[in-house]
Amino acid sequence: MHRIITRAAVLKTLSRFQQYAAATAIVVLFVAVRVALDRVLPGYPFLVLLPAVMLVALLFERGTGIFAVVLATVCAWFLFIPPNFSLAWPDLPNSVALVLFVPIAIFMVRSIEDLRKAVDAVNRREQDLQNVVQRLQASDAEKDVLLREVNHRIKNDLQLVAAMLHLQGRKLGSPEAREALGTAAARIGVMGRVHSRLTRRDTEAAVDMKEFLEGLCDDLRSTLVGVQPVAVRVQADPITMPLSHAVPMGLIVNELLTNALKYAFRDGRTGRIDITMRCEPDVCELVVRDDGIGMQGLSPRDGSLGMSLVRSLVHGIDGDLYTIEDHGVVHTIRFPHPDAKPHGSASGAPLPAAFRDDSPCAR
Repeated sequence: MHRIITRAAVLKTLSRFQQYAAATAIVVLFVAVRVALDRVLPGYPFLVLLPAVMLVALLFERGTGIFAVVLATVCAWFLFIPPNFSLAWPDLPNSVALVLFVPIAIFMVRSIEDLRKAVDAVNRREQDLQNVVQRLQASDAEKDVLLREVNHRIKNDLQLVAAMLHLQGRKLGSPEAREALGTAAARIGVMGRVHSRLTRRDTEAAVDMKEFLEGLCDDLRSTLVGVQPVAVRVQADPITMPLSHAVPMGLIVNELLTNALKYAFRDGRTGRIDITMRCEPDVCELVVRDDGIGMQGLSPRDGSLGMSLVRSLVHGIDGDLYTIEDHGVVHTIRFPHPDAKPHGSASGAPLPAAFRDDSPCAR
């Protein structure tokens, strides 16, 4: 019914004369069918003409439907109600049928008109929704373009700052100052990598952490390891994180991995560094494990500037940092899932107090 009314909407563009002519043709067609069935359906003058009125009401407007009611009534009265071929008032049964047919047919025409209005309203609402969806899609595409443009400019600015720090470091005579500027440039480079991998998730910028961590570790390994046989393996869930978590996580991995590559494998020692990131509905866990020389008796409280930064970053994402020595050094960071609703501690069951890194840890 909905489809018929929708497709019949184009017939409203016909002139009133054309609609009346089409209605007349439909009624005449059904009258011819009634004449052909006269021997089968004697005494039922309106049975076949009621569908004709319904069809006209579906195809055209209400006025044309009322015209079909009048035309069908006259034809049935003249042709099928005794005395035939006369408009004399019929007997009681046929009078009752005639009197009932007219209001029933008019009620049907009005009901179909109300249904047509409802269908038109639904069609307009669907069209409005389609227009809204198209505008939203266009807006989303525009936001994606703006996000890429802004991130591209931010990345270029950060790369420029890092390059300036590297150039400035080359002019310094102090090795400590050169190393400090190089470390600062590396940290700025991490933030630049984050912006180069930003995408949009719902209404916020997000980073694919698996791809980001793999790219970051490949860059650090090629920069710091050289030909030294140290393998760096990344195992991460395919998860996207907002910028508020992606930047701290990138800096944390940068510090821990740099620390391990510099100090865990001295004198050409071979080894492996595993970086694992797993997320459950409420909590995420990052583990950086190496099989290097370990802390060599140093206390977790014998801190360094890099580990102080790590602790500060972990605190910024409401996480906990644990450091233990297990055939090397294992750093475990647990923090609430960015999409989880807060309902208590996210770090799960705490490790023994002797293993918890409540202060910076250095080798």
